[in-house]
Amino acid sequence: RDSLARRVAIAKRPYEKGDRVQLPKSGKIYLVSVSESGKRDLWLSQVEVTLEGGEGEGGGNGGQGGGDKPKPKSNDVSFSVTFVGQVAMNLFPGGEGLPDTLAAMVPAGVPLTALEVSAVKLGEGAAVEPDPYGVTDFSSPVGFRVTAEDGSTKEYLLAVVNAPDDFVASPPPRLLSFSSGTNAVAIDTVARTVFVETDYLADLKHLPVSFSLSENATATGLVSGETADLSRSVVLTVANDMGLIEEYRVQAGYQIPFADFDSWTSTGKTVMTGHWTVPGSSATFDTLWDNGNQYGVTLVGDIILTQRQSSGSRVYAHLETVNNVKLASGNLFTAKMNPKGVGALNMSSYKDGNELIDFGRPFAGRPSAIEFTAKYSPAGQDSCDLYVLLENRGDRNSNVGRSTAQKNYLVASAWYRSRTDHDLTPPDVESISEPDADGFRVIRLRLKYGEPLAGSPVFRSATFATSLENKNGIFNAVTRGDAYADYDVTHIRVVMASSADGNHYNGSAGSALDVDEVRLVYDP
Repeated sequence: RDSLARRVAIAKRPYEKGDRVQLPKSGKIYLVSVSESGKRDLWLSQVEVTLEGGEGEGGGNGGQGGGDKPKPKSNDVSFSVTFVGQVAMNLFPGGEGLPDTLAAMVPAGVPLTALEVSAVKLGEGAAVEPDPYGVTDFSSPVGFRVTAEDGSTKEYLLAVVNAPDDFVASPPPRLLSFSSGTNAVAIDTVARTVFVETDYLADLKHLPVSFSLSENATATGLVSGETADLSRSVVLTVANDMGLIEEYRVQAGYQIPFADFDSWTSTGKTVMTGHWTVPGSSATFDTLWDNGNQYGVTLVGDIILTQRQSSGSRVYAHLETVNNVKLASGNLFTAKMNPKGVGALNMSSYKDGNELIDFGRPFAGRPSAIEFTAKYSPAGQDSCDLYVLLENRGDRNSNVGRSTAQKNYLVASAWYRSRTDHDLTPPDVESISEPDADGFRVIRLRLKYGEPLAGSPVFRSATFATSLENKNGIFNAVTRGDAYADYDVTHIRVVMASSADGNHYNGSAGSALDVDEVRLVYDP
């Protein structure tokens, strides 16, 4: 937090001239300048940005509205304050030209000159003056001005009184239980979140919900006994009869099946003398995981690039880069390898091997992060790739036969590319654990919705290409922009490779990437 107790994000590395930064909603950036002598100075920069419209094309956006246009600024001037130990709160609208009055009650005997604010709630992008966290004396009413994101303002008067000695407070508003059919439910009473984990491809927009509340409490945002859209985070507000409220954020989602890489199946497909395996079962092979092993063969036997391996009770995917006429990277992805059936000899005309792959599988969740439990042993100066893209394709499922004029939209992304498995510098990295007994680390990437973060490896890929290198290839590119952050998710692309540039047949033979699990993280 800064000196006014406002939350701030801290950059992981020094910025240089020309770097792009993500602008916070407040428009305020704290800059620490360091002189050649090592002395530091702190500057607060107030930035005003005007967004311009983009391509102006809609299409297949799940009802989110078309075109790359800036989101309208919010005019929400709502305001509420919670004190430590507060027993009641009511809002009394003011007349014309008069401020609204927030009337709070704290226990008898609590000095009104030394109150502590525990929470402040404002509309999106709004600001309030003075800062409630900096005010402690409420022995007389205190005035506040709220300025909405669009510049509109509203005045409030906050008055606090002590409760009578014989006052009997109602129980605090609490969510006591929450269920959704047979789905698993996790309630975090500290963070006040509820996560509903469903089966893969469950209809997240029509889930049954049932919950119970503390005595004399009511709820808004969800209705117990009815169905609800939990594909996105929903605010469940619980209030008691004294005007106290608690807010819980509720969301549903699911994992990608077989992403623990414990179960593998033989596809039964052969090329010359080879066959290959993928995570999953024979029933799911064509719809979830695949890899490029079908052409990792020679006339004298198999060269397995991606395979199941185990160490004790641990089962994991082993991806290794090999030289076989051309260099080939070990890889594993939620995609379909070579759905057009290009022959092995004709593959030499594909400068980008990714144009042989139909990337992405159906998915509708909105996770906040992804975790790869992995370890990497590079050869030479090689780098690995671990990444996820969430896309909106409208009603189109496959990229096979898609023209370069037909657009898929990037909803969110997170990308790790490095020569090690413990590099904290890629901008999407949230944390990397210490290695466990087998050398595996948990690499946690925070998904960035909308425009990717500056410096993301996604900009050093063909993700945003506008044309194909091979006219017969599969067009997998997506269109990016902050306007697409709110689009519905229809597909997920998870990719792991032992050589980051292996799709161009570049890398170092012997580079090995082991992945024990891929797990999606939902923070409602």
